[in-house]
Amino acid sequence: MSFPEEALRPAARLSAGATLNFAWHSVVDDWMGVWKASWAFFALQILFGIGALAFLHADPDAVRKSVWTYVLVTPVVIVQGLSYFCLIIALHRRNLLGERPSGLSVLAFGARQARLVGYTTLAGLFLLIAFIAIALAGAAASLLGSGGLMIFYLALGLFVSYATSRILLIAPAVSLDQGEPIALSWRMTRGHVLPIMLALGAIWLGALVFQGLAAAAGGLPLEFRCCDLTSLMRPKADIASLIRLPWLVSGLILLFTTAIKTIACALAVGVASWTWLKLAPSLPTPEDTGLDTLGTNSASP
Repeated sequence: MSFPEEALRPAARLSAGATLNFAWHSVVDDWMGVWKASWAFFALQILFGIGALAFLHADPDAVRKSVWTYVLVTPVVIVQGLSYFCLIIALHRRNLLGERPSGLSVLAFGARQARLVGYTTLAGLFLLIAFIAIALAGAAASLLGSGGLMIFYLALGLFVSYATSRILLIAPAVSLDQGEPIALSWRMTRGHVLPIMLALGAIWLGALVFQGLAAAAGGLPLEFRCCDLTSLMRPKADIASLIRLPWLVSGLILLFTTAIKTIACALAVGVASWTWLKLAPSLPTPEDTGLDTLGTNSASP
């Protein structure tokens, strides 16, 4: 089903603080539920990360230059991506419906997960067109020197943040089997972009800080924030820094950065779930259902 414009809740107000509060408590207050929903995604990240490290320690130059590396990595990346969509659906249905996935059920790839892949891809294609336009503007801005490039990167960052905020509710809409999730998300988030951007930005910055600290603790470049499949594509100097580390240190960095990535994903889902609960039509508000106790009963709407 889809909702007419007048059925939305234009009077609802989002607060970045209340949104982050709900997201934080949705993870902390039920960490076991989060683990049951995310263990498969986490395990696959660790498993494939260990595989990447093994390849690099064996012969990094040969691995990077071999076409078989990319042949092997491509299906692995696809599997990781599908596990990500399974995670998103499981977390949203946990937050919004109280479902508690367990065991291998979190790896079940069904109609909801397929719809989420499709609508996310479709939204991405539309955004890609806008991104190309911005990139062309950036090429022109580069002629203006460093000042023009700075303006370009600022505009690009704002565009990505804005677009992410406007399509944020595709996932909860698909998780609840709603129709027209792209249009619905675009309408529902109108006028609420700033608090969504601030909440997601805080989560993103927090994840970058912790992953950067893990890299620095291991003597890696600060921008080398994880030891996973992307390690195969890193510059040669970065890989040299990585393979000089003892296996135990590399494994600990992989474990820590993957945990941060998973927690950040769960927090971002919490942001989307709270936004949906506050703005969705024909559904009770968090205060009506008591779900706001995951954040705080005192959080203002």
